[in-house]
Amino acid sequence: MNFAEAIQSGFKNYVNFNGRASRSEYNYWTLFVVLLSIFALILDPPDFYSQKGSILSNILSLALALPGIALMIRRLHDTNKSGWNILWYLTIIGIFPVFYWLVFKPGDKKHNSYGLDPLISSQISSGSVKDDNENFSNERSDLNVEDELKKLKKMLDDGLINQEDYDAKKKELLGL
Repeated sequence: MNFAEAIQSGFKNYVNFNGRASRSEYNYWTLFVVLLSIFALILDPPDFYSQKGSILSNILSLALALPGIALMIRRLHDTNKSGWNILWYLTIIGIFPVFYWLVFKPGDKKHNSYGLDPLISSQISSGSVKDDNENFSNERSDLNVEDELKKLKKMLDDGLINQEDYDAKKKELLGL
């Protein structure tokens, strides 16, 4: 995911706390927020004498807080961690593992309990699936057929279906 796609995804999933977000999406979003904050401080610097803050910076922080939290939770989901782990930030020692999970730890490959790999699913939706991912999807469909055949065989052995039904379904699954 590139810089523009990460920003677009951050705004598109403004309050989406479900699913997964890739490491690049999180890091590019964080870079975007830092650059925007610096720009806001340059345009409207705080008054150091009266101790009054920058209004533009405060509005920006407020506007970007919710999508930032949603993105952090989706990023934790990518590493197969619950979104509640974000609360570790409230402790001194908990900052370090959460920071590692968000910024450095690669996401789970393929599928985890929170959904598909966001990099593969974004490539599929854009139509730019690479050969490795095609092999993965073919391998995955082969595994699904194998699993279905095992289930059918167990049903046949348990007497839930007869041999004719087993043979018909097996031919259908194998495409014969």
